[in-house]
Amino acid sequence: MKNYIVFDLEWNQSAEGKENSVEHLPFEIIEIGGVKLDEDLDIISEFHELITPQVYTQMHYKIVEVTHMDMGRLKQEGRPFVQVIQEFLQWCG
Repeated sequence: MKNYIVFDLEWNQSAEGKENSVEHLPFEIIEIGGVKLDEDLDIISEFHELITPQVYTQMHYKIVEVTHMDMGRLKQEGRPFVQVIQEFLQWCG
């Protein structure tokens, strides 16, 4: 039996633009969402977690426009990236 994973990542970046980005980390993942589909492309499981930012602790205005999230929500509901990515990979199977 085959399963398919469709996932979506939301990213934040420096609130001050590219000039003030960390050189090897221009973006930081702030949300992971996904669905697991069976062979018939029916949804069999869903994954959704917010991630507490560690590098870019202010939201870029365009990210706020696109995601409708703010830093307060990420700090309150988010969890560390390492925990979330481990759970996501386990969920993927």
